[in-house]
Amino acid sequence: MSQNRPTRHREPPPVSLREFTACALFAAVLIAVAMLYSCLPAAVSVLAQGASGEVSGRDMTVFFVTYAILVIGPLAGWSLWWIGRTAMALAALAPFGLAVAAMAPMAAF
Repeated sequence: MSQNRPTRHREPPPVSLREFTACALFAAVLIAVAMLYSCLPAAVSVLAQGASGEVSGRDMTVFFVTYAILVIGPLAGWSLWWIGRTAMALAALAPFGLAVAAMAPMAAF
């Protein structure tokens, strides 16, 4: 005997902005850890060359501000996400993405 009842097709629930932002922030943390680790030799090299005078202070400042954004971006995003400002948390990842793009050539993959 077969049953000719139609089966229910359930649609998956749509992803909320809060869940999407949490996933993006988690990915940003993983990317930040990988970039900080892989750019560490470049940071040490810039420090050594800055101490010897081979790199100008301006170049050192730009490098270390960009390097610091790799830490500050995900932290700011998670803190904004925690207090419920999900759109602002997602927007906080824009400078982080630019910093990753700027540091990618220096990463020792």
